[in-house]
Amino acid sequence: MSARNEQDEAFSVKCAALAATVGNMLEFYDFITYSFCTIQIGRTFFPTGSGYGSLARW
Repeated sequence: MSARNEQDEAFSVKCAALAATVGNMLEFYDFITYSFCTIQIGRTFFPTGSGYGSLARW
């Protein structure tokens, strides 16, 4: 394999690792944001006597 191909392969691996890292960061941001807002979402759309009770109601 030539030096150019090895450089391209190394660059490709680094890009894939960066893309996976950014994707994971966005996924965790989405999960954490939803987790913090869950009680308010439950109270707003499924009103009951308690915030936790509205989460268990289907």
